[in-house]
Amino acid sequence: TDLNSRTISHNFGLDIGMSFRPVEWFQLGLVARNVNSPDFDVDTFKTVRGRVIDSIELPAQVRLGIALRPFRNLILSSDIDLTDNSVNTIPGYESRILSVGAEYRIGMGRHVDLNLRLGTFGNLSSYGENEWSMTGGLGLRFGSFVIDLSGGGEFSENLVRTGSTSYENLPSGLNLGLGFKWVKSL
Repeated sequence: TDLNSRTISHNFGLDIGMSFRPVEWFQLGLVARNVNSPDFDVDTFKTVRGRVIDSIELPAQVRLGIALRPFRNLILSSDIDLTDNSVNTIPGYESRILSVGAEYRIGMGRHVDLNLRLGTFGNLSSYGENEWSMTGGLGLRFGSFVIDLSGGGEFSENLVRTGSTSYENLPSGLNLGLGFKWVKSL
């Protein structure tokens, strides 16, 4: 009800994952997130349906992923939530995300690569239309240093209300990311 209201809460969450690569061109991964279902205290509020909320629990989730490398410079990947994930502040809302993507690496020298990425993801459990988001990215590697630029968005038009103001025909989700990392093998 108050967009300026903030609560800080801390807790411990446990994630467990494993990866299996039986051959060089195929990899399988499984991750369990929030295994201990941590909860976070918040200022007490009522939902639209009158339910009183004083903490938010992150339920355990399980996700499975595969990656294929049909030839040296191309990686195809997909992952899916094996569990329907709910949010206790939005009764009846569930998510089960399916993601599909590809990365193509262009070698530009012995220690320089350009990576082009394209993907999509959608909520298989969403009520109404299943709207898919598009993602894309660019990665540049100079030796052990990597810089990544990524973006994505869902371009369906929605009505957004903030206080007494309404905005129509806004994209329901846009994001940009910029990442830097230093990768050095032992």
